Amino acid sequence: MPKQPTTKPIAGENNLPNAVKHFDQLPDSARINSRTLKTLLGISDTTFWRRRKADIIPAPDMHGTWSAATAREILNGSQEVA
Repeated sequence: MPKQPTTKPIAGENNLPNAVKHFDQLPDSARINSRTLKTLLGISDTTFWRRRKADIIPAPDMHGTWSAATAREILNGSQEVA
């Protein structure tokens, strides 16, 4: 029986937070943490906190999270992100 080709997972794919893997299916009210937001934006810790300090990324809520709706606004350019 011929061997079926296998597909390799994308490097680090297994390490992605579920919120990143399924971001498109999250309701706007879903809460995401800084790790998820940094991954979605494709930026480092340093860049994330520099942008947060400069109010380029809005402040998190009292639990230290952002809504999926806010993340979508940032990703779509509604929020100023440099």
